[in-house]
Amino acid sequence: MKALFIVRPDWNFVSGGDVIQVQETSSILNDQFLVETDIVSTLWNIDLAKYDLVHFFHLPAINVDDFNAVKRYGIPIVVSPIFWDTTELWFEDAVVQKPVWRGMDSILGRKASRKLYLNWQASKLRRSSSWKTNRRILQQSDLLLPNSKTEMKHLTDYFKLCGCETLDKAKVIHNGVNKEFFRDLESLREKGHAFEAKHGVNQFVLEVARIEKAKGQASLIKSLMETDHLLVIIGNPSPYESDYVKSVQNLSRQRGNTVVISGLPQEELIGAYVSAKVHVLPSWRETPGLVSLEAAAAGCKIVSTELGSAKDYFGAFATYCDPRDPNSIRSAIEQSAAKQTAPDALRNLILTKFTWEVAARETYSAYQGLL
Repeated sequence: MKALFIVRPDWNFVSGGDVIQVQETSSILNDQFLVETDIVSTLWNIDLAKYDLVHFFHLPAINVDDFNAVKRYGIPIVVSPIFWDTTELWFEDAVVQKPVWRGMDSILGRKASRKLYLNWQASKLRRSSSWKTNRRILQQSDLLLPNSKTEMKHLTDYFKLCGCETLDKAKVIHNGVNKEFFRDLESLREKGHAFEAKHGVNQFVLEVARIEKAKGQASLIKSLMETDHLLVIIGNPSPYESDYVKSVQNLSRQRGNTVVISGLPQEELIGAYVSAKVHVLPSWRETPGLVSLEAAAAGCKIVSTELGSAKDYFGAFATYCDPRDPNSIRSAIEQSAAKQTAPDALRNLILTKFTWEVAARETYSAYQGLL
């Protein structure tokens, strides 16, 4: 079998969970299932006759011309949507930047003004070409591989689809971790000690994520302003959100007791997970957040956003927060930190059910069923 993977154009220099998913899935399909995969960001100079199927990743980044070209050629199309609506994040910006919504917020209150804003945006979005295009892509693809039942329901509701258009051709492929990094407990402890020695920190609150508004670093810092927790933030700055990156840097200096570290290689990240007392991901959406999976696999306690599909993965083993509310973030951190240890059952669940080997095997099975 030969498959063409098509990813977002900036995948080579802006990493993220979608890129890791593509790379890990491709590697294991090649090594264990003899599926030859090519990874590209455009169909330019691509001979489609060489492939049995084309697999698109990340619905908002799919080039409609490429999709239409594959559809015309007649090769089966697979889509991993990796999608969650982030309109609520727009509202937070609108309240700050737009006098009309600032006024609405002061008159109606945050909850009512947010609901009004979301309804207004929803009515606009459903008339937009991008919404219609993404809806058609979901309808016309041959196989959908959402990463949770919650994501599939969200897609169905958001794009006003009926079950026959999506559920009948959808197969959940959960995200995962590379279990070889997390199998040996003694090695994990050594990595933790090495991280502490190098950076001079221990027993800290940790967030690992690209520094961008959707990941909520600013809200996390604000939530801990009046606390004594040492906070460590690890992540590369988004090349598209320089103002937000500066605000995170300014807030970290203002708070003190906060360390911001640029992105680290996997070995050091694992050490950070092991050394932290809790990992926090107060994002505006996660499906479910690969760093949360990795932190849990390393034995770290987890605080996750409630927006997205994290509960499909972590269930009652994690503590959840509302990224819109700094008090909720702080309360979740305090609640999680008060627990004596992270449950071994969560680590075992991750290493058994949510690994890239499992994801690749189920992806291969889905390919076979399609072909």
